Amino acid sequence: MKRRIFCAVMTVVLVLTMLPVIVAAEGAVEIAFTQRETKAGATQVQVGVDMSNNPGLVTATIPVTWDNDVLHLVDVIPSEDILSAGWIGMSMDEYESNGTYYLAWDNDLAEADFTTEVGCLAELVFDIVDPSKDTNTTLAFDMDDPIANVMNFDMEDLRETVTVNAANGTVAVAAEAGGDDPVVDPESAQFYMPTVDRVRMGEPFSLPVDLVNNAGLSSIIIDVYYDADVFNYVDAVYGSEFLKPITNAMTDAEGNPFLRCTWVDGLENIVGDKTFVTLNFLVNEGVEEGSYEFDIVYDPDNVYMVEGYDYYNVDMAVVKGVANIVDYIPGDIDGDGNVNAKDQGRLLQYLAGLPVTVDVKALDVNGDGNVNAKDQGRLLQYLAGLPVEIY
Repeated sequence: MKRRIFCAVMTVVLVLTMLPVIVAAEGAVEIAFTQRETKAGATQVQVGVDMSNNPGLVTATIPVTWDNDVLHLVDVIPSEDILSAGWIGMSMDEYESNGTYYLAWDNDLAEADFTTEVGCLAELVFDIVDPSKDTNTTLAFDMDDPIANVMNFDMEDLRETVTVNAANGTVAVAAEAGGDDPVVDPESAQFYMPTVDRVRMGEPFSLPVDLVNNAGLSSIIIDVYYDADVFNYVDAVYGSEFLKPITNAMTDAEGNPFLRCTWVDGLENIVGDKTFVTLNFLVNEGVEEGSYEFDIVYDPDNVYMVEGYDYYNVDMAVVKGVANIVDYIPGDIDGDGNVNAKDQGRLLQYLAGLPVTVDVKALDVNGDGNVNAKDQGRLLQYLAGLPVEIY
């Protein structure tokens, strides 16, 4: 399935789910909130406002409401899909005093209806008021607002002539990737695993387990849980200071797979921020795209420091790892996991008929169903930092 990437740099680190609450009648105009790609654990969310079954319009004013105690609007990005030159919108100052944001577009230079079948009207960017608090909040379209309208070139309000199904959405705000996990104090001692984006099916994947704010450890025995249906364990590479480590692939009483990583010195401490172990996996082919977690469980008596002849347990917080798996990366023509000028060159070679290796799923850069010079132009625009989408 083709995926859209909007060319606007945005850090989004929470779990987002959008649940349509109105089922569109066949042929009806539908305006709905759509989730954008998110990362686990953080402070901001980006939500798209999309339109489908468009019979043709020339102006639209769509009121958007939400709970200001949960979300705070910080930016609205009009999409090129609706001819951004006609964008009016509403200033942030007006929003602050009003409480409702009006997505307003008026193409007063239009000679006919805007008839794109499916289009993104805008991207809404929210800050999370309290990222440490788990909650659900609803985004809604207030189509009964007296200012609201969706009108065609003949100035007919489409809300009167056809059904406009404005589907609300629910944002689930979670403190961490697991939803119920506590926020980790950044000053605490940690077993830290990163969130890794754009992990590709059928390719190797490495996950480091780092020691953060480590005041001294002489023993580490941890169990790293993972999804064996998605990841095939290959091997483990330990930091050079951790002598004679052992790794065993095991399952618990419920049949859940984990890797037991064991290192014991007992005489001296290893101090400082270091990579304890890097776990290497192969991602299975054909798995579902999505985010997959890695967790660490340990017995407190097995993680300790030594002082003289005494051992003291060290309480380590756990930051879960996340692998965001994709089938392909939009714009990554040569399949090396990056989108850069090399992909532009490889696409040019492919279009010239040269016998080069490409990721065929990434070739249709502009998403129009064809592979031609227009895709080369769209990729060049994206690499130049222009506000375009690639597929």
